[in-house]
Amino acid sequence: KTEAHKLDANLSTITVRSADGFTFNLDVSQIIHIPRNDAPKVIARFGSMEALVTQVLEPTIGNYFRNAAQNSDVIDFLKKRSERQAEAKAAISLALKAYDVGAVETLIGDIVPPAELMKTLTDRKLAEQEKVTFETQMEAQGVRQQLEQATALARTQAQVV
Repeated sequence: KTEAHKLDANLSTITVRSADGFTFNLDVSQIIHIPRNDAPKVIARFGSMEALVTQVLEPTIGNYFRNAAQNSDVIDFLKKRSERQAEAKAAISLALKAYDVGAVETLIGDIVPPAELMKTLTDRKLAEQEKVTFETQMEAQGVRQQLEQATALARTQAQVV
């Protein structure tokens, strides 16, 4: 059952810095469950669900991803998204248990890498594809030259005979 609780209304994307010095944004969703028997303890400890979100969820999740990003390059972070998500779920789940909160799922949404890095990568990929195209064209020219030589040789032999 989905409820419009608006507990995440004041949350924003997480800004992180990678090992290679780039700053990028992550959208992360955390699904939690508070067991019925633990709910009174949780509310007694924090006073409200809003306080739980601002005092525990937001800093726990933000710090996890800031630390994780510092240990990898942006491209590595993008390529290993599913691994990062599984690692995040395990680490955040362990951290939230201390507060009697169950982490059902940790989901990485959009990863917004720096535009200048993406332009460089796009340019590199285009250059690689051009190189492949040129190599293929050179091979085709070589085959065409061999065919022309063989054809000329066959004509010459036919004239000699």
